[in-house]
Amino acid sequence: MIQQKGELPVRTVIIMAIMIAVLAVVIFFIMRQSAVQISQSDAEKIFATKCEQYKTDFSCSWKATYEPNFDSFLQACKKIYGTDREAFSCLMSICCQSFKFEDTECEGLCKLCKGNYLIGIKTEKCCEQFAAKCSINCEVC
Repeated sequence: MIQQKGELPVRTVIIMAIMIAVLAVVIFFIMRQSAVQISQSDAEKIFATKCEQYKTDFSCSWKATYEPNFDSFLQACKKIYGTDREAFSCLMSICCQSFKFEDTECEGLCKLCKGNYLIGIKTEKCCEQFAAKCSINCEVC
């Protein structure tokens, strides 16, 4: 194989590409590990404080997930109970230690009624169903 002046051999190019890929992976893992992480004790403190707040201020309602600092509660929950946990599991199952399907169903039904209202569909039937099943308040019913 004749090599022209100034060209790199194919073998050298392949080795350089592999080295760059390995370097990129190593840098990725170093950056990931150096990201801000909360300690176990901080996570437990955040979880306990926020959990109590969600029980008293929101009565364990799904509306707690819209609270501005809910993400810190969720991150604390994942630190304590594992990264596979999500908002529903952390709030309803672990914090409130109850699964209130009725509340979740009613909030969904209220959203349906609200959607009907916003696009101009009559809400009487939807609100009748809501009133028959739910004890929470819906702003459009």
